[in-house]
Amino acid sequence: MAAPSDAILSAFEGLVERTPAAPLFVSSGHRRLSAGAIDALARAAHQSLSTHGAKDVRDRTVGLVAPNGPGFLAAFLALRRAGARVLLLDAQSPGSDLRRTAAALGASALFICRDEWPEGARSFAWEGLASLPALPYPEGTSVVKLTSGSTGHPRGVAVSSEALVADEAALATTMGLRAGERIVATIPMSHSYGFSSVVLPALLRGSLLVVPDPRKPLSPLAAAERAEATFFPTVPHYLQAHGGRPRWAWSSRRAPSSRPRRPPGSARPTAFPSTPSTGRASAAASATTGKAMRGSAEPWERPWMACGSPSIRSGAQKAA
Repeated sequence: MAAPSDAILSAFEGLVERTPAAPLFVSSGHRRLSAGAIDALARAAHQSLSTHGAKDVRDRTVGLVAPNGPGFLAAFLALRRAGARVLLLDAQSPGSDLRRTAAALGASALFICRDEWPEGARSFAWEGLASLPALPYPEGTSVVKLTSGSTGHPRGVAVSSEALVADEAALATTMGLRAGERIVATIPMSHSYGFSSVVLPALLRGSLLVVPDPRKPLSPLAAAERAEATFFPTVPHYLQAHGGRPRWAWSSRRAPSSRPRRPPGSARPTAFPSTPSTGRASAAASATTGKAMRGSAEPWERPWMACGSPSIRSGAQKAA
């Protein structure tokens, strides 16, 4: 079955065609993967769907569970090529919470990558979930994000690929980000801010992602310095807890607290009913306002999205 038309897929495939050898990932240990290698890994992950008996997932909601790293991007690309709606789930959440949240938001299965640097199709697993009535997601939904759950149960936010691309472009313009950024991938890629400020720049513009060792608390700062990172999405508390400002050239950049303007005609995201999971609150996760956070009886609401968070930006690549 042919892959669906998708703005994110189209941008990534164009990137691979133009610069297949361009590095897309670098680890704390200097391991690298190119855009072409990520594409090959994504195709292997896509093939594994058939192996697991999940060939036809078009228009179905599937939970993505993967740690920060190449596996996350590969699994996302595989699911979108198969036509699935991707529910972004935090890989660090307990399994029972993941399954409960996924089921409450209409996911029929979980697509799991446990390896930070997967070797191939065998690194990906499929777990079917109990059949529940499908939720009426808006037409064109490609990704379902979760709100932070900091004031209650997390809620699903349905977004189209076109809206995600528009948001990433607005964020890049606001913060002066360019294609050649070297981004420290510390914020979970499954969180709203991490997906928009880490995953999408890599897929859409080929920005290099610096992946620190998650087992070492100081690894993000060390990896950023070693790779001469230019963009470090984080929060002030993290820097205060780890000795203050980094040692390499930097400038403090803060995105506006309100959502950037959307191009005319682009749809706003949609919030679905709250889930029974406690979730994990992210300091940079999306926030909703109005009835969406007060338990409205409507099937979904249209919230404003918080698109920004404090970040570190290298002085060597400030916006002109």
